[in-house]
Amino acid sequence: KGNIWITEANGNRLARLDPVTESIKEYLIPTPFANPSDLVIDHKGNVWFAEMVPGIIGMLDPLSGRFNEAVIPTRNSVITNIAVDKSGKVWFSENRGNKIGVFDPLNATFSEFKIPTYRSLPVGITLDNKGRVFFTESHRDANKIGMLEINDSAGH
Repeated sequence: KGNIWITEANGNRLARLDPVTESIKEYLIPTPFANPSDLVIDHKGNVWFAEMVPGIIGMLDPLSGRFNEAVIPTRNSVITNIAVDKSGKVWFSENRGNKIGVFDPLNATFSEFKIPTYRSLPVGITLDNKGRVFFTESHRDANKIGMLEINDSAGH
């Protein structure tokens, strides 16, 4: 809708900038010290975001101002980046967990995929139109781009 969304890590908020009116609306994240790191808008207009510190995938419905949160299975995993696929599933990189995760909001279920590279420290994540998930392996010994087929069930 032309708005610009940002995360405020230190302020524990999401913010929406309307470039036409130059107004800013802030949304306080319900979990204290969530340290939001990345966000993406789905096809319904919901704002999905990564809460790094507590390991939570958050969702804000901007129309109602309501939040929903889902705790990922692997504790202390440090979610860094997220992406949403065509079916509305939320994919995320687990930096310290050395995994790629996916959350299905329709069923409220998680799946996780182990990255074969030891301590790869995955960060960035994106999806292509062929059903593949790409992510960066940022550790200096890895230093590569990894790929996962979405239909791949190995590694849960």
